[in-house]
Amino acid sequence: RPDVRTDAELPAPQFIEEAVEAGRVMSGAVREPFVRLDFYEDHKGIVFGEVTPAPGGNQIMRPDVDARLGAMWEAAEARLRTDAIARGLHDLSRGSHPITS
Repeated sequence: RPDVRTDAELPAPQFIEEAVEAGRVMSGAVREPFVRLDFYEDHKGIVFGEVTPAPGGNQIMRPDVDARLGAMWEAAEARLRTDAIARGLHDLSRGSHPITS
């Protein structure tokens, strides 16, 4: 994002592999095509922060990044639907609201 300054001196995460693996496990359990999982780290390792289903604010992305994320969302939705069919479910549900699109 052009409006966000980053600090080049900020150190790289020490526990990136652990955070990525935890993200894989948790995102599989959430069963949504998109969710943001926040992790932090302290001197012992990673700490789970929160699940954010729809980040707020103005999300500005380059067109190529937007297209890539959109394709990833569609692929995730297809995997969820395929899994639901394999389990004998006829639709996906999120809470009490079925997905009809």
